[in-house]
Amino acid sequence: MTTAMDEQCRNVQLCLQSGSDLWDGVPDYSAFSREQSLRRVDELAAAILAETDANPPLVRLAHEASIRFYHNTFDAYESSSPADLERVFLVTRRASSFDADEYASESRYHVPLAIPGFSVSPWIRMRAQIGLPPLLVDTYTASNDRIRRGAVMIAPLYADMMMHLSPSAAQTVADQNLSSSIAFAHRLGARVIGLGALLPQITRFGATLKDFANSENRVTTTGHGGTVFLVCETVNRLTKDFGYPENEIGVLGAGGSIGGATCEYLLSTNPKVRLNVFDVRADRTARLRARLGSRVCVRESVRSVLERCAVTISAITGYVDLDVIEADDDMPIDLANKVIVDDSQPGSFHRHQVEARNGVLVWVVGSDGSRDSFLTRDGSMTQGVPYNYGDGAGLFGPASEFGCGLEAGVIAASGADDAAIRGPVTTADVVRVGALFEQYGVEVAAFQSYGQPVSIGSPAQETLFRQPDQPTANPV
Repeated sequence: MTTAMDEQCRNVQLCLQSGSDLWDGVPDYSAFSREQSLRRVDELAAAILAETDANPPLVRLAHEASIRFYHNTFDAYESSSPADLERVFLVTRRASSFDADEYASESRYHVPLAIPGFSVSPWIRMRAQIGLPPLLVDTYTASNDRIRRGAVMIAPLYADMMMHLSPSAAQTVADQNLSSSIAFAHRLGARVIGLGALLPQITRFGATLKDFANSENRVTTTGHGGTVFLVCETVNRLTKDFGYPENEIGVLGAGGSIGGATCEYLLSTNPKVRLNVFDVRADRTARLRARLGSRVCVRESVRSVLERCAVTISAITGYVDLDVIEADDDMPIDLANKVIVDDSQPGSFHRHQVEARNGVLVWVVGSDGSRDSFLTRDGSMTQGVPYNYGDGAGLFGPASEFGCGLEAGVIAASGADDAAIRGPVTTADVVRVGALFEQYGVEVAAFQSYGQPVSIGSPAQETLFRQPDQPTANPV
């Protein structure tokens, strides 16, 4: 059934594609052009006003805010003034032209014109951002100590590149845009660069960044030690504070670097646990069981793990579509009294699908408990409101941060360069980063996913659980 908004959305896209060469064909992903970016914003505003029933004053306000952001972005990128920062947390966009608006809020602060409320499709939303240079989207500047100061930067890499370009051409553009991002980070003064989202995979754990300038003065870390530590701490909270059984834990994507390290760390820290694992790469799970022993049980499908375990960890880099699984099996999935702990970004499970089956979806998120809040974003680019990676697609709570960003922060602050992770994560890596997290007061954040809180247990339990967000000791 076609709605009025669907019709308007289609009209906006047709209007743009028929009137300008910026909205059709294969875009130039490697050209950072202020002129073309501003043209895109102007043309998008005109199309919305012409083809939709959106409120004209609101459209004009969003147009003006988008123009300001684009100018600020290019001004920051083109400036040669160092920002006196020790670290940059480098991430990629999770949104794409085929994500059905799930990550639309990721861009709301940057391109307020390109939102579903103005009948802008994911395709147009992503096109509106192509041509922007690396984005400095927030800073961590609460501390007066330089080594505790940093920034969040979005590299101009897009999932859509794989749709438009050959693998080799996409890799060439990715390398070029990553080189520009790293150079920008160096101009800001950053010595430590944390790799977020898919960047560890894209850069082979940071190995390809050694070919870029100033590599001898740069420390990169994948964030996987902090992620695995927070995964396991999240499971510990669920089992110890909320009574979920700890004897049977599921791990999806167990054949990958994070999944395998999670299995090894859980087994080493919990003598009671038995792991039910699945990975589409069956040879990897077979090797995992041979290496870790009989407490690892290989299962045949995602469904078999979910149905057996009250708590399942997902370390999958793709999507799990529960609707498709049910249709293929011709059998419903009941997730009542079950929690999925998803460490993937973009998320591997859709929250609405999990909750529709009476389950709970929790993302892996840490909370800043340091004495000077040096791991908390300050909203310097977003009118004092910390950039949260999207109200409906990011983090809940101002002190919340992804484990990979926290890892970069504690390594920079401590000067513990030997804790930086530049290869597949190991248990020893997790132990080192976990010790730094404890030293600096990093804890599991309030349960959440897709930018919203998640309720587990009784209100009294929730109150008790949230207290650790306020440090009881005096972390460094």
